Amino acid sequence: MLPRGPGLGVAAGILYAAGDVGTKAAVGGGGRLLFVPVLLACHGLAFVCMQLAFQRGGRLATAGLAVLWTNALPILAGTVLFAESIPSGWRGTARVTAFALVLAGAVALSRQVESPELVTA
Repeated sequence: MLPRGPGLGVAAGILYAAGDVGTKAAVGGGGRLLFVPVLLACHGLAFVCMQLAFQRGGRLATAGLAVLWTNALPILAGTVLFAESIPSGWRGTARVTAFALVLAGAVALSRQVESPELVTA
């Protein structure tokens, strides 16, 4: 179980990701415009969760987890839901490497670091 701040950061990241995926779907027009109210609600709720997360938890741990989900889920959705393929050659390698670096960076930011004790002279 995550502490409240990082947990709200995860919620914000997932909601931002849902809004981003909904935006991609809504751009198709037609009946897909029904995604607009949902994506607006997702972004609004994500903003609220993020602000609450920053009030209840450490900035780096909260932001790291939010960034992880905000970036990773739309990338995966592009591949799975929208059938976007990974290019071959160095471009595909660069994309996969960039995705791995996003994950590694988010994990590194989300780690809890114990603060050193203050030494008084």
